[in-house]
Amino acid sequence: MVTFLRFDATAFLTFLLELGILYVCMRVPSLPYLVSVAIAFILSTLAQYALCHAWVFVRSGRTMPVEYGYFMLILGAGLLWTLLLVGFFVQFLGVSVIVGRILAGAFIGLWDFYLNARFNFHSPFSLHRLTRLGQ
Repeated sequence: MVTFLRFDATAFLTFLLELGILYVCMRVPSLPYLVSVAIAFILSTLAQYALCHAWVFVRSGRTMPVEYGYFMLILGAGLLWTLLLVGFFVQFLGVSVIVGRILAGAFIGLWDFYLNARFNFHSPFSLHRLTRLGQ
């Protein structure tokens, strides 16, 4: 449970950073909104990796380049989902890009945590344990 709470804290902080970067990128008139989403996602992901490596998943048993490679692979898949969801929310539901990114973040954050905890950092976390803690 501590791992999940630490991840939540880092995810929240880096998500705020991402929204700030997204806001700045959206102010550039020639930059398409999905490119802005991708830039913000990638930059905030670098900060999230540093925090996760140092504080959340302290012992992964992997070298840093391998661990970072897995992290980026997982978050790369998360980026694809993010772009699809934000595009859907903006184009079909008519919400703003920032609101679309917040909505997508609710889904993608859990995706990123579970895959990193399970496959990259080898945390003993499991969805089964988390649901049992909530009962």
